[in-house]
Amino acid sequence: MREITFYPGKAKQLPGFLGSMLFTATGIWMVYEHDIFFGHLVYLFGGLTFVGSVIMMLTGASYLKLRDDEFEFGRVFRKHCVK
Repeated sequence: MREITFYPGKAKQLPGFLGSMLFTATGIWMVYEHDIFFGHLVYLFGGLTFVGSVIMMLTGASYLKLRDDEFEFGRVFRKHCVK
């Protein structure tokens, strides 16, 4: 049985990773500039998106695996197989 596995390119995920880092830094800067409520909201949201982007960049977190009689796709460590 032949099997081919495709993984998403890291270069396409890099803007989301860098954007979430920038969002988190902006939120921290807002807290230091005394915009406390919105600063905390911004850096918490940025931190959550940062964690999500790191998980998506891990090898094996998402893939497409093609076989002769079926294909399998995985997203955030969950897999689904279609015959």
